Amino acid sequence: MATKNNKPKNSTKKEVETNKKTGSKYETNTKGVDINAQNEAGADASAATEVTDSNVSARAGANAGAGASVGAATEVGGVGLEAEAHASIEAGANAEAGAGFDGEDARIGGSAGVEARADVGASTTADFGSAQVTAQGGAYAEAHAGAAANAELANMEQQQMQEQKQEQVLVFKEV
Repeated sequence: MATKNNKPKNSTKKEVETNKKTGSKYETNTKGVDINAQNEAGADASAATEVTDSNVSARAGANAGAGASVGAATEVGGVGLEAEAHASIEAGANAEAGAGFDGEDARIGGSAGVEARADVGASTTADFGSAQVTAQGGAYAEAHAGAAANAELANMEQQQMQEQKQEQVLVFKEV
């Protein structure tokens, strides 16, 4: 890239990212009932900066989530019975900021946002061989919020010159 005066930009970028996940699973059979359970959790974060001849910017973000489920299955009198339940939640946040000056105009801006989600549900099934009956239910919720602001300051000398030219044109037309 080049600035308005065609000088090449020097650029320095730095980025950092990390994440971690963990989980477990459990299965057993107790008195003819198959039982299983599992859970998982994770988080990640990142950050970056960039500096050039005419700009500086930075961003950061983080997310985390967790979930769990449990289920059971058995057979009673030739009818297969199954049930499960699950829940999960996630949350995240991010922010950005930047500023620049190209030799004539200056600008600055930034934004930030957050979001969250949650989900729960359950189901049960009875399998009669030739027919199957299932009942299930669940709920889901999600929320987002954010804000952004930007400003630009143009070269005042250049604006004044343009205004003077416009006035001269207007005067010329009046004569």
